[in-house]
Order: sequence, then C-alpha cells, then structure tokens
Amino acid sequence: MKIQDVKLVSFTHTIRCDKCGSEKQHDEPGFEEFTSIEHHCGYTTVEDDGKHIEIDLCYPCFKELLGPYWRVRSNRIDNLQAKQDNPELPGEFVDDVVASMKECLEQKLERYEPGKHE
Repeated sequence: MKIQDVKLVSFTHTIRCDKCGSEKQHDEPGFEEFTSIEHHCGYTTVEDDGKHIEIDLCYPCFKELLGPYWRVRSNRIDNLQAKQDNPELPGEFVDDVVASMKECLEQKLERYEPGKHE
C-alpha cells in the first residue's frame, strides 16, 4: 500500500538578467533561454579565494559577453536521429548516447548540494 503526502518544492519563478535587467517568469516564452552560472572559487584563486560566484544572463547578454569564446558543437539529438535514420553514417551511435548522458549527469552533479535535495 502506498501512503502519499504532499510536500512543497522550491522552483525559480522569475529570473532576471544581471547585465540588462530583463525578466522572465517560469511560464513565459524565453525563460529557458536564460543561462545561470555558479562557480566555487578554489583556495588558490588569487582574489576570490573560497568565494561562491553566481550570474544569470538572458540569451542576448550571454551571447554578447561570451559568444566570441564559444566552441560550437553540433546538436547531438540531430546526430542521434540521423544515425537512427541512416545507419550507414560514420560515427558511433552508442558513443553519442553515452556522451550525452555523461554531459547531462555532470551538469546535474555541478548543481548538487548535499542535504538540499532530500
């Protein structure tokens, strides 16, 4: 028998760009286009030793600030679909799936804080 209960879960309702100030609510188009970056500075960092740095950027500001340094990779989902549609294509389908899963897990682990998700 399952005994169910309800618990509150926090989520980001509104996000604001730290550069231009534009805002989107979680149910508005463009909310998913924001980029949030969190970084824990190591103890050998000269000026920001041990600090936790965060920034939220809308897509235009993200592109303006970091676009010149992007390393653009092809969309793995498109690659996976093409491989399924045409098995004669070069490359390894399984390798693409494993790489996609690994990337996703690494991103989740970067945001994980012990005790916060229980």
